[in-house]
Amino acid sequence: MSEKGYFKKFSSRYGKKQGANEYMKIFDLFDKMDKFDDRIIKKNLQKKKSNYSLLKSYLYHQILKSLRSYKTTNHTHQNDIQENILNIQILLEKNLSHHALNLIEKIKTIAYQSEDFNSILALITIEEIIQKQIKIEDCLNQELIKLNKEYELNIQLLQQENELNKLLLHTKNIFYKTKNKQIDPLDINEIILNISKNKNLQEPNALTQKGRLSAYSILIYLALLNKDINELVTYLKAKDKILEESKMQSITTFKEEYLSNTNNFIITLYNSENTEEAQKYLLKFEQANHENHYLKEYHKYIRTNIQIINLLINSKKTVSSQELIEIEKSILELAPINFEINKTSLYYLSILFYCIGAKEKSIFWLQQMTLGCPVKHNEFLIYTQLIVAYIYYEQNYPTLVKSTLNSIIYYVKKEEIHSQFLHKMISISNTFLLSEDDDALYKAYNKMNDLYNNYIEKVALFYNDFSLLIWFKSKINNTSYMQELQKDECHFCQNIERYWDFIL
Repeated sequence: MSEKGYFKKFSSRYGKKQGANEYMKIFDLFDKMDKFDDRIIKKNLQKKKSNYSLLKSYLYHQILKSLRSYKTTNHTHQNDIQENILNIQILLEKNLSHHALNLIEKIKTIAYQSEDFNSILALITIEEIIQKQIKIEDCLNQELIKLNKEYELNIQLLQQENELNKLLLHTKNIFYKTKNKQIDPLDINEIILNISKNKNLQEPNALTQKGRLSAYSILIYLALLNKDINELVTYLKAKDKILEESKMQSITTFKEEYLSNTNNFIITLYNSENTEEAQKYLLKFEQANHENHYLKEYHKYIRTNIQIINLLINSKKTVSSQELIEIEKSILELAPINFEINKTSLYYLSILFYCIGAKEKSIFWLQQMTLGCPVKHNEFLIYTQLIVAYIYYEQNYPTLVKSTLNSIIYYVKKEEIHSQFLHKMISISNTFLLSEDDDALYKAYNKMNDLYNNYIEKVALFYNDFSLLIWFKSKINNTSYMQELQKDECHFCQNIERYWDFIL
């Protein structure tokens, strides 16, 4: 049963009867809205002069109660532990200390399995209070010594877990700052070295299960920063094994991490040209079933990402229009859900549509990816619009070519873009796309060739993923972009940085 269906059933059973229609009416109005608007609800309640604020507050608390109850019915280790801690307190209130101790031992076993050290510490504290009440002095000292040792051990494990979590957060932050060019490349090696020295990373297999997961997650980010694909494969495989064998598989966040790691592993295997093993893991991924609605959608989201990467890598061989249409359908189905396909995926999708000659679709997705594009992607945004101008040129839409170029030039000035490569590319493109000279194509090609040869190692990968140099070659040789792409040995080379946007 869905959370919404459970809430309606819960409210009919436990909600207040007087005025129930009114607060459920508010819920139904909320449910039908694409965008929340208080005025519509107030207007619907005006005739009965209901107290909207009071009803909304009551609805809010009923939803929270319902969700708590819903989570209890959908058993997880954490829910069982929290629910039984309340049961232990009830047993103590009824002076049933021995029953409480038996339940503590049972719940501690569950807590140890899920490595819930906070709950274990809480249970030890309760157990100590009970032991002081019921034990004679000689036995009490032995029990307290035992409990004290257990308490100290769990404190150490909790500290270790917190330390690893802080280090993981720090490493992840370094990775995203590096990806967004916010850290000087010269500083990266020293940062990686300092993180690598952490004692918990020296022998990850000696840690707790959660510790191993955190340690391998840190090592995965370090391998990405080092651009070491062999290390990356090793650490992803080790993490996959832990996740496969884990006893925490009933926890939604754990399952999400498992799906994320599978995504990263498959994409890395494709990137390392280990297609056979990638296909094996992809088959296993496809066969996974999820009852949870969120996990089902997350599974679809990952599948779409993997499909795009797979087609990108195989684009030099062949691109199937049917496969692209299926991916497009998946993206459009995901749009209303809270899973936004990353901008790089949409960029690659638009390139692949262009490769099969579907220029209108290519323009559509190039324009879609610019919606809400973050400021840090300014160069990326401008370049995608430059590609749009070239496609308009091919379609013989001079007015659209000119307006697109004008908006690019305006945006470059407004955002104070300093990239010399991009400035030169815009200048070459502006001259060529608006020229009526017969030899304009050859002049532009020579300039573009010089530009790529002089700057190619210093610019972002997106300039190479759709190469204007290859576009010019196709016009000069009177071939398609796809035909020239298949001749070009360097294009779509395996580069770990290209897949950073696909890492979850």
